[in-house]
Amino acid sequence: MAQAWSIKIVPGIELASFVPDVYIPPGTDSSGALRAQAGDEVSWNNQTSEEHQPWLADAEFKPVKGDTNALTGLITPWDSSTPGYLVPAATINYCCALHPDEHGTIEVVA
Repeated sequence: MAQAWSIKIVPGIELASFVPDVYIPPGTDSSGALRAQAGDEVSWNNQTSEEHQPWLADAEFKPVKGDTNALTGLITPWDSSTPGYLVPAATINYCCALHPDEHGTIEVVA
C-alpha cells in the first residue's frame, strides 16, 4: 500500500534545508534522504518566508533542464505542495529551482 510522506523546507543560517518529516532511529544512517517506495506520495511543506520549487537534479544536485522536471508547482511561504509528487521506481536527487544550492534526495527502497 502506498504511503504519504512529508518533507519540511526549514530556514537555515544561509540556505533553507529539506528535512524529511520522519523519525530516524538513533544509530541509523541520517544522510537526510527520504526513504520511500515507488508509488508513494511526497509533499513539501514550506516553513520559510520565501518561495521554493523542488526540481529534478542530476548526481551533483544541479537542476536538470526541461519543461517536465518540476516536481511540484511553486510553493509559497507557509504553504504545501499540491498535488503530491509520486515517487518513481528509481532514487532521485532534487534541488530548489529558485535556490539551486538547496537540495535533497528521495531514495527508493524495497
